[in-house]
Amino acid sequence: MIADIYSIGVYRCLRAPKIKIIGNSLVDLLVLCSVTSLLGYLLILFGYNISAKYINQLFNETMLRVNNSLFLLGLLGVYGLNILIGLFPVCLLLRKTPSEICSKYDI
Repeated sequence: MIADIYSIGVYRCLRAPKIKIIGNSLVDLLVLCSVTSLLGYLLILFGYNISAKYINQLFNETMLRVNNSLFLLGLLGVYGLNILIGLFPVCLLLRKTPSEICSKYDI
C-alpha cells in the first residue's frame, strides 16, 4: 500500500468512490496472496502428505490422516487473514480527506 499512496490520493482528489479503491487493493491482495501464501501452503501440504505416507508405513497404522475439509478451511483462513490484514491500512487511509492524503503523503 505504501507504493500506492500517491495514486490513492489522486483517486480521492478526483472523487473516485472508496469502494473502487478498496476493490483495486483487494485484487492486488488476491494476486499477491495467490503467488506467495498459496504457493507456500501447497508446498507445506505436499510435504505433510509425503511424511504422513511414510510415517503410516513405518508404524503399519494410520497415525496421520489427510483431511480435505481441513485443507479447504486452512486455505480459506490464509486468504481471509491476508485480506483482513492487507485491507486494514487502506481503510485507515481512506478515513482521511483527499486533501490530507495529498498533503501528508505527497512524495
